[in-house]
Amino acid sequence: MVTSPVNPNRWLTLLVVIVGSFLTFLDLVIINVVMPSITTYFQCTIDQSDWVISGYTLAMSIMLLCSGWFARKYGFKKVYIIGIVIFTVASFLCSIASTLNLFVAMRMLQGVGAGVITPLSMSIIALNFTGKDRGFALGLLVMVTGATLSIGPLLGGYLVEINQWDWIFKINIPIGIIILFMAIYLMREYRDKTTPKLDIIGVVLLVIWAPLSLYILSSNTEWWLILALIVSFTLFVLRMVYAQFPLVNVKIFKNRDFVLAFIVMFCFGIVSQGGSYVLSEYLLFGLNYSAYKTGLLFIPVGIIQGGMAPITGSLIHKYGSRVFILVGLGILLIYTYLSSNLHLESQHWYILLTLYIRGFGIGFISTSLTNLALNGAIDTEIDSVAGVINTVKQLSGSFSVAIVTLIMVSNSSGKSVISDSGYVLATDSSFLYFLGVIVIAIIAVIVIRERKVK
Repeated sequence: MVTSPVNPNRWLTLLVVIVGSFLTFLDLVIINVVMPSITTYFQCTIDQSDWVISGYTLAMSIMLLCSGWFARKYGFKKVYIIGIVIFTVASFLCSIASTLNLFVAMRMLQGVGAGVITPLSMSIIALNFTGKDRGFALGLLVMVTGATLSIGPLLGGYLVEINQWDWIFKINIPIGIIILFMAIYLMREYRDKTTPKLDIIGVVLLVIWAPLSLYILSSNTEWWLILALIVSFTLFVLRMVYAQFPLVNVKIFKNRDFVLAFIVMFCFGIVSQGGSYVLSEYLLFGLNYSAYKTGLLFIPVGIIQGGMAPITGSLIHKYGSRVFILVGLGILLIYTYLSSNLHLESQHWYILLTLYIRGFGIGFISTSLTNLALNGAIDTEIDSVAGVINTVKQLSGSFSVAIVTLIMVSNSSGKSVISDSGYVLATDSSFLYFLGVIVIAIIAVIVIRERKVK
């Protein structure tokens, strides 16, 4: 069992994990407005450059399920620090990559570091805080990571304007070093002395089916690859069920409400991450906005989303998570409907309105959804729950980007050329797809039976 002594520096520890999460999420959102520069620099097509985003989230997703075991075995603090080092070094290597393949490889290495930092941040908060304080702490985490929605696109847009887009990676180096020393001196170690052996077979199966699923979604695929995906995923599920020490603690899935919560998370990840990607492409290519102007548009989204997170986090203990999730999904339903009517002549105020609505919707959901899943877990399950939560979020984002890319390519005369009107059609089609996803999420939330935690 994880040893959880009372930590007198828990609020300073919260500061460490918040800054660490900010670093990883900044690199996730900043890339959207820089994609045109990356595509031009490496002279690649849109479906090839898609792997710059998907490779990062895919590697991150795989590590999200494994990092919990390493943390329990060797210590949360020690593994967290290793994650920071990997991410910082990979950022430097991204900034000097000379080919697209090398660049994607280094982005995947970045994802490995992020896949360690992100779930351990949530686990460390869960180990240090309970009840109302946990909801508030999670709200602060969401608030700061939500701020990346404002800072990331704006900073990325500015760096593109001055033709220094590679600084989106170089800037991670000093921040990473600061976080490293903060973690060394402020965090307390947590370790589970009874941690079983790592499920190597489960890891291998995960590494097979996760990349395959993304590749199949983003390209024309031979039938045998689809068969390989089905077989590997089936074997992975069976391994998790029957292995003595599975990679994922399947006990958490015996609760139907956990399963429903993860379905909602998958849907939410599709809409939130896919929505950011398709809207950035629409603004940059459809309306020919500059990267800096596109970044300016996202400022209010981060402010609203970040401002809502600690408010909902502090009220969850009183009203429960479900009500805030349902309100947020209802708001996102309006947002996706309005966004499905965007066109080449859409007014600036209309685009801003959709973004404001989006900010409120995500602000209601983010903290509430995470808290709903964590509250049902005991200490021995926290790392499994946190890993699955973040894996669901990132895999859903990867799938969404792949699907949106397919929609874009289907509206082009070729894989490398998409007209302005093609981007608009792809945007409208994508948001109609998101509309259906939100309806599924609403149905799942309605049938969840929330257990209030004191």
